[in-house]
Amino acid sequence: MKKALLYFPVSLKSSSNGVSKKCLGIIDAFKQKYTVDVFSENEGLVFLNDELLKDFSTTKNYLRFYNYNNAFLSGEFAWVKNKCKSVKYEIAYIRLHWFVSFGLLLFLRKLKKDNPHIIIHIEIPTYPYQEEVKGRFNKARYVLTRLLIPFVSKYVNNIITFSLHKKIWGIPTINLSNGYYNPALEKSSKKIDKRYSHRDVNTFHIAMIAQFSPWHAPDILIESLYKYITNNSLTTKVILHLVGTGKDLGICKEQVENYGIKENVIFYGEKNTDEIVEIITHADVCIGSLGHHRTNIQLSSSLKTREYAFLGMPVILKTPDLDFPDSLYFVKYFPDDDSLLDIALIINFIEKLRISHPNYENEIIQYATDNLTWRKKMEKVFEAYK
Repeated sequence: MKKALLYFPVSLKSSSNGVSKKCLGIIDAFKQKYTVDVFSENEGLVFLNDELLKDFSTTKNYLRFYNYNNAFLSGEFAWVKNKCKSVKYEIAYIRLHWFVSFGLLLFLRKLKKDNPHIIIHIEIPTYPYQEEVKGRFNKARYVLTRLLIPFVSKYVNNIITFSLHKKIWGIPTINLSNGYYNPALEKSSKKIDKRYSHRDVNTFHIAMIAQFSPWHAPDILIESLYKYITNNSLTTKVILHLVGTGKDLGICKEQVENYGIKENVIFYGEKNTDEIVEIITHADVCIGSLGHHRTNIQLSSSLKTREYAFLGMPVILKTPDLDFPDSLYFVKYFPDDDSLLDIALIINFIEKLRISHPNYENEIIQYATDNLTWRKKMEKVFEAYK
């Protein structure tokens, strides 16, 4: 089997983190076809596979030594470069979190020197990202990135992007949408029996996994509920189930308090996989991210939308997602702006869905299994390695 080197600037020990689960899914897909070495770095801990190469986390004056060194020099690459110098790699997959450093450039040069025929792909998870770069420190890193791009480009065959760009930094792209990987969740969702036999038919449950942030925009959902409730002619009671945390959580709780709808909204905080499954699968419908337009993201590839699908849930979206076209019977779109959701229309949508597709839960799970796993998504990348 061909030998592959993968790099992820994220902890691979945190199975509850969405980005970590994504990276673990990519690793799982690679392992089906290649012999794999995995290099990862997070918060000062540098790993090659399960071996701890270096621990910067206890270094004196940690922020100054590690963060600044990591930002501009990326010293972690020196450790793995020395460790791998005798290994012959044929392919490399490197996840880039926004910024290029001198360390990354030297690492790529060394990889190419030691392995002249190596094919190198770089994944940029969010693009464009200029508007999200805040603060002088990160802006300085962004300027350095722009300066180094011409030097990095000559070592890179393709850029993996979740946007529709055909070239980034002058490099041809491979356009993907996010896959999903969560063995515990998939085990929980293989077969779903009827969930609604003992439910109050006059209560409708809406669930959303959210970072309480402008781009997930739970505030739009809360305001939509308030508008629904203030229409006295509507008799179905609606309960919102909001799972997650974030900097805007307090604002959303205050919004609920001011609207006087506390009995209609449940805030769960952060939950583990089993708890999320319990909450989500007892809802009637799930809500995707509602605020991508606020950060100029025009194409979504949200992990939580895929999580909903693996749980057999119909979804409400605003931003277009190529894996969830509006032709799918279990997907409903609303305008991709700050306009509110029509809750009454959502209730009607689900009522019709239950009539037209009485086994829709398991049909949605089958769609997810056939189309949304990382093993399926990465086939496009593996073709490029050939």
